[in-house]
Amino acid sequence: MTSELLRAAAGGAESSARARLASGAVPSAADASGATPLLLAAAHGHTSVVLLLLENGASATEGTDCGVTALMLAASEGHTDCVKALLAAGAAINAAQRTSRLAAVHLAAREGRTAVLIALLTQQVHLDAQDAVGRSALSMAAEAGHLAAVRVLLLSGAAVGRIDVTGSTPLMWAASGGHAHVAAALLDKGASADVESRSGATATVLAARGGHIALVQLLARTAEGADECESSSGVGSVSVMGCA
Repeated sequence: MTSELLRAAAGGAESSARARLASGAVPSAADASGATPLLLAAAHGHTSVVLLLLENGASATEGTDCGVTALMLAASEGHTDCVKALLAAGAAINAAQRTSRLAAVHLAAREGRTAVLIALLTQQVHLDAQDAVGRSALSMAAEAGHLAAVRVLLLSGAAVGRIDVTGSTPLMWAASGGHAHVAAALLDKGASADVESRSGATATVLAARGGHIALVQLLARTAEGADECESSSGVGSVSVMGCA
């Protein structure tokens, strides 16, 4: 009976899932990999089945032994309605996988799931949470070139200069991938092109290594503009009015 409920949940077969539950199937019973009906339904975006399982006793906080939850799966796959249903049922929004320390906000940002990010940001999400190697959601969105996700995170106050264990910033990750529009958005929010990683590379160096000439030129113009502002002000800090 458990296997039948698992299949129904994965396939979005609400009537079959309802029948299995009525016959006594345990809503939170897991398969050999630790996947429960709720996790499978969330991963495939079957909101009606997610709601059915929650109504019949499944916990929105349940997960696998390694800490993967239904919210994480729905967020990664871009199933916004499932995300909203799980949050309404009390899903742990800031829960992280045990080894990688990836949370729902990281997964949504990495995959460019802008609508999911917006749903998460309406709750008490830890916007600048870092994974096991110190990377934030903004760094992941920047590396992947997801401009809309980057903009949503920046508008919500994400730390533009957050440094990971390699000493890299979101701007460096954008530069490595040659994502000029993302880099421009980060620069507009005050990202510094002068920061060096632990290996001594700046965003400009990383862009040059990848052959991203237009991005190198953008970063060079930004550096020149900053130098002009410092020179005209006569001090090390940049006046907002003087650089307008």
